[in-house]
Amino acid sequence: MIVQEPEKLIFFLHIPKAAGSTLSQILRRQYGAARVLDSYPATFRKKIHGKNALESARWRYDYFAALPEANKRNADVFMGHEGFGFHRALERPCTYITILRDPVDRVLSHYYYIRQNQKNRMHEAVMDDNMDLAEFVSSGISNEVDNSQTKFLAGLETPYLKAGEYGDEILQMARQNLRTHFAVVGLTERFDESLILLKRTLGWQHWPFYVPANVTRKRPHHQQIARETRELIQEANRLDSALYQFAQAQFEARRQQQDSSFQKELETFQRLNKAYALWSSSISALRSSVRRLLPVRRET
Repeated sequence: MIVQEPEKLIFFLHIPKAAGSTLSQILRRQYGAARVLDSYPATFRKKIHGKNALESARWRYDYFAALPEANKRNADVFMGHEGFGFHRALERPCTYITILRDPVDRVLSHYYYIRQNQKNRMHEAVMDDNMDLAEFVSSGISNEVDNSQTKFLAGLETPYLKAGEYGDEILQMARQNLRTHFAVVGLTERFDESLILLKRTLGWQHWPFYVPANVTRKRPHHQQIARETRELIQEANRLDSALYQFAQAQFEARRQQQDSSFQKELETFQRLNKAYALWSSSISALRSSVRRLLPVRRET
């Protein structure tokens, strides 16, 4: 079992729509926001405005490569939607972690998130053209509908390749990177177990309590969509399906290596987290009520 070394930077390779927003919040609480670096586009929105996705990624790499050494040295965690290899910009020994998701479910979540989020850059095109799911997958509008997880894990710039611009070799690259560089490869579908594996591997002293973040609501389960559409998504994500099966086997092997206390620890966490989620929801509701009672500030 890989155990986190204190001097190593934890690099969270955040694959979009795979429970990463929830994990990123957990990491900020575990290590403190001041000890976290992130490369999320929202952090640099004004500086990358007008650049395409690949140009933005290259700009972010150069930005972190030029960051003062003290900033790099003082960080405990880095997180972002970056391809494997971005850690070289930070010039620190790194331990990678990530979360993978069933490919069909991930594409479904991606599509419905775009439809529901008016600020997403693809929202207008999807809604104006009234694209259904099958049309969206076939349109080429998004690089995230074809083997996105494999592309993120294969290399620094492979996430920005379109269908037809890569071959099966990226699957071998992704598998090799998972085998040799990742301390924990979690699964969205087994998120709580993934968190306990992270807690044990990285030596967390506090429970990783959470309330799901950035959840795409009111979307069908993949078994509810038309068979033809599901098969279209599966064909577009043939490499991701193979990678996900590889990750499942790797995850199960790690799970079986745990001692008999793992299940008890998991059940205790799940019980406590239910109470935490209820408490957090109550606090959020109270804050909303207070805000509604406050007078509206008028700009002068």
